[in-house]
Parts: sequence; C-alpha cells; structure tokens
Amino acid sequence: MIAMGDLLTGSWVAQGIYAVAALGVADHFGSQPVSVDELARAVGANEDALYRVLRMLAPAGLFEEFPGKRFSLTSLGALLRSDHPNSMRHFAIYNGVPWHWGMWGDIERSVKTGSPATPNGSNLSLFEYLAGDGAAAAVFDAAMADLSNARDVSAISGYDFSRFATVVDVGGGEGGLISSVLASYSSASGILFDLAEVIERARPVITARGLAPRCALVAGSFFGTVPAGADAYLLKQVLHDWQDDKAATILTNCRRAMGPHSVLLVIEMIVPDDPGPSMAKLSDIEMLVSVGGRERTLGEYRTLLAGAGLRLCDVHDTRSPFSIIEAREA
Repeated sequence: MIAMGDLLTGSWVAQGIYAVAALGVADHFGSQPVSVDELARAVGANEDALYRVLRMLAPAGLFEEFPGKRFSLTSLGALLRSDHPNSMRHFAIYNGVPWHWGMWGDIERSVKTGSPATPNGSNLSLFEYLAGDGAAAAVFDAAMADLSNARDVSAISGYDFSRFATVVDVGGGEGGLISSVLASYSSASGILFDLAEVIERARPVITARGLAPRCALVAGSFFGTVPAGADAYLLKQVLHDWQDDKAATILTNCRRAMGPHSVLLVIEMIVPDDPGPSMAKLSDIEMLVSVGGRERTLGEYRTLLAGAGLRLCDVHDTRSPFSIIEAREA
C-alpha cells in the first residue's frame, strides 16, 4: 500500500519541482543555508506555502532542511539553477506548465484512441499549438535546449566524426547537437536544417557560439527535400515524434539526399526487449500523449530503416540514455 502511494503521488513531487523551477528558487542559494523568508522575498512567493513545498521536496533529495526553516541546495537540486552547465530548470518547467501537464491529464483518451492529447483542449497538434503561441514555443525550445545541453556531448562521445567533411543535422532545432559536433571537430562543416521559423530562432544562437562561418542554416521540411551530398546525416530525437508512415518518409528523404558513401546516424533511446525499467519506456508514453509518436525497439528500427531503403550497420552506446544507430544505403 505504501509503495502504491509513492507511485500515485509521484506527480505531486513533479509539480512541486515545477513550482520551484518556475519561480527560480534554486538561483537564490549560495554556499550557506538560506531562510525561507529570504527565499520567499526573493522570488515573490508566500513564505508558508514555499516552506511547505521545500519541506516536501527535501526527502526527494533536492534540498536539505536545517533548523529555523532554513534550506541548502543539494547537487541534485542544483540542476534547477539557471546557470548550471547541465541545467534542467526549463525542462522541469515544460513538464509542469499547464498546457503540457494537461495533455498527461487526458492520457485515458490517448490510451483508448491511440491518438495524442491536445494542448489547452484545442483541436491543434502540439506543433501547431507551438507555432501559434510564442510563449509556449519559448518554453518548449528552452526545455529542448536543456536536454541538448545535458546530452548532446554525451550523445556524440565515443563516435568518430573526424572522417566527415560535412554533417547535416536534420530537424536540428536551435543547433545544440551540430554545435557539439563542430566544437569537437574543427575540420568539419555543418548544415542545420529545420523549418524556417526554427532556423530564425537558431540564427543568433549559432552566431553567438562563433560557428556561423562553418555552419550553414537551411530552411525546409524533412517531409520534402533534405540538403544533398553531405558525408553524414543526423536525426536526433526526430523519428520518435512520428508514427511509422511519417518516420519512413523522413528516412526516405534522407536516403535520397545521401551519396553512395554517406552515413545516416539516428540518435534515439532504444526500448529494450527485457521487461525491466527503462527511460525509453517512460518517454514512449510522453510521445503517445504529446505528439502521437513512439520510442522503438532495435528490431523496429531495423524494419523501419529497411522499408526506406537503408540497412542498419551498427549501434553505438553513449554515456547518455541515447544510442547512435548507424545506417547506410541498402
């Protein structure tokens, strides 16, 4: 019964994390414990309510409580700081913001129909909703940047990009992954390929990183034509957004753009065949609820690639939950 209670109330902890992330509480800790009244003044919160939330989150390992209603930030809680190099603050906000959290609240309908929920009860898909709501899009982009900051370097660790002169990041968002590649391999050139509105958001990011001379920004849709003739094509967390028919179209368009010696690198979490716990199994339901996509087993990726005229050549583990699936033209 206690174990079931812990499972059922896990969402309460997640929402508490969302609240302190949205308020920016972690940014106001220093090296010494801080009183709740000081924190409440700094973030504009009710002192008693903030104390009760921090007290709830302390056993989860984010804060340590001291006498006099004082708290310090743990190394885990420090991931909610805006200035942490592996900050997860914006991802915490995305997971708790009402329009996203509400889609999980509609999970019963998704289980019945196999279709995603709609944000804010609209008739729009998630991506349509984000295209029409700049504030929501900013939350989503910041969350995806958090994931990229934490995982992109890990995702390419151990993989040798030095043999590639040109690398295309297909659906690469604001360029976190291609930036990691170009920063690690100074001889490589990159192409960031995404929708026009995404490319415009990425432009100042790439410029600020000093990569503009080596990274071309190309607008387009991976359901149309992908830039041709590169040595390597990256698809990181793209295919899991889509059901098999759409994913096959993306892969086919990449295969058409590839030369005879080009490599396609699909970077995704792979659902294991064993019944044990897996982050990919959790993410699979996020995909179901939010966009109608899915995480896949290695066998499912092999079949998907073959249907697009590609063969799976190798699978590379990384220091992150992601694997790099290497494919070439069949």
